[in-house]
Amino acid sequence: ILFASAFAYIHFFQGTADIYFFSSAAVLSIALSAAGGFMVSRNVTAPVTQLVAMAKKIQKGETDFAPPAGADEEIGYLQKSFISFSKVLGERELMKSTFSRYISDYIADEILTEDLATQFLAEYRNVTILFSDIRGFTTLSETLEPKDLFDVLNHYFDQMIDIVIKNNGVINKFIGDAIMVLYNAPRLCENADIMAIITAVEMNRRLAEFNLKHTRKYGVTLGIGVGINSGQVVAGNIGSEKRMEYTVIGDTVNVSSRLQSVAKAGEIVISENIFKSAQYVFELSDMGEIELKGKRQPLRVYKVAGELTYEKIKENLKSDDPEVLQLSLIALGRVEKLSLETDLMPLLKNGFEKIRFMALELIIEKFKAKAEECIMYVLQNDKSEFVKVFAIDKIGALGLSRFANFLAQQYLAANSLRLKGAVINCLYNLKEPRLKERIISQCAFENKQVMDEVKKYFEKYSKLDLYETLETMLSENASLVEQKLAVYLLCNLGLSTKAELLNKMFRDCRDDELRKLVVAAFLKIGSCRSVIFLLKNLNKFEKEILNNAYKVIAHLIGKYHAEEYKHDLSVQIQLDIIKSLILSSEGKNFEKLKVALIKNK
Repeated sequence: ILFASAFAYIHFFQGTADIYFFSSAAVLSIALSAAGGFMVSRNVTAPVTQLVAMAKKIQKGETDFAPPAGADEEIGYLQKSFISFSKVLGERELMKSTFSRYISDYIADEILTEDLATQFLAEYRNVTILFSDIRGFTTLSETLEPKDLFDVLNHYFDQMIDIVIKNNGVINKFIGDAIMVLYNAPRLCENADIMAIITAVEMNRRLAEFNLKHTRKYGVTLGIGVGINSGQVVAGNIGSEKRMEYTVIGDTVNVSSRLQSVAKAGEIVISENIFKSAQYVFELSDMGEIELKGKRQPLRVYKVAGELTYEKIKENLKSDDPEVLQLSLIALGRVEKLSLETDLMPLLKNGFEKIRFMALELIIEKFKAKAEECIMYVLQNDKSEFVKVFAIDKIGALGLSRFANFLAQQYLAANSLRLKGAVINCLYNLKEPRLKERIISQCAFENKQVMDEVKKYFEKYSKLDLYETLETMLSENASLVEQKLAVYLLCNLGLSTKAELLNKMFRDCRDDELRKLVVAAFLKIGSCRSVIFLLKNLNKFEKEILNNAYKVIAHLIGKYHAEEYKHDLSVQIQLDIIKSLILSSEGKNFEKLKVALIKNK
């Protein structure tokens, strides 16, 4: 019992514990002790029952327990351990909740879970920045009592923050009554320029509803001016050891702030950088060249006038430019007048993978009744793994269990690791009860000996699901044989969604042979995220595996520059981060990569 408690408790502080595992381990230990032959009396049974009840409550997220009375010393100790564990969980959630009131949920999660050595390192990033500011705030503050003023502001910020988070923005800071929002830093954000404008449009719309209520109550009407710009900045932590802040620095920030000062109440003013993509999604009016404070040359700026008309979007959809098509599809998703047969179905045959991908996404969002039919069409007719993987992911997300047998029979024996991994992840999300059996019977392994080893450990952890099994086999208390087999399984099952397990294994393990195996695994199932992880840890590599690391990074950069990813904006965003990490990092380990990057432009 004590071993199970200590084991799980220690692992919790190392970030690898699982509440379900902790509960199961403790209760299982008690069961095994009981099976050892001692008589279970009432004064033991009752506390054990209490313990099981506590375990179930912890699983539901409850963390407040009072010490139960009347338990034996050993079981009483275990009950106290449960209570201590639940308090730690509660404190962690309270800490995250407290952080989230001042910073974004994303940054709070990073602070609580990531390696401090690699948190928010300074890097060049292409970001979009939104500044919004309440117009006439000085007059407002003179009109209202301080208590009423704070009440209005708190309700206003509450509404605006909801909109920012919904549209993948990150609140960087509040500056009095102004808000500074980042897109694509620190969190990746596809189509950041468009998401920023959508945020601003929705902020104005929500503010109109807000005013209906608060004008009656306080006799005031709020209006906001919004400025949006995009460009390269330096992003990272700034401050001292006593107080650090994640922020962005550069001329792009200054221009965003200046644009906001130009905007009148209800206006959204954007730079020419934003105009390049926004013209295919929104109706814009040219404000001409304006002199902005601190800028030597006047800048051309534009104002968002509204949504594009359906006819204009249809015209843009005839373009041969994949970026214009992507932006036009975003615009199409924002109009009420939309036809499945004439607008979306033909796009499932478009020559660009990303367009087929986005068309299917829009069909699933707008025409749920036709989702299954269109997904099946894609799986049977589309030649692109990229599009098929998206369709398979959607099957898991939508809980379409009737696809389970088709997917298993069609793809589990496939040579494509990407498809195989997507199907396994989909079946896992569908809670397929025979997933391990399907893997053993339908997936190809290196030889019979390996298959026998897989069977052996799947049977050993038969009470755990697939991912719990892999996590257990990769834990530091597992044998080296188990760890190697788990790395092999992650590779050969194409489980790129669990690549973070490899990241942690590489960071924590001390066995050189295993570390080399993990680096080789990155080469097989690597993602842009893996490249970023490797780059952030490059100077920590031992000499023996440095050459392998170079090969992995070069291979993965080449892979994601390939034609099939050319129009995937999310991948291209991550490639920009990879380039900036290489070019901005110091040390001889980066010299080869810098030369290679410059040679390959």
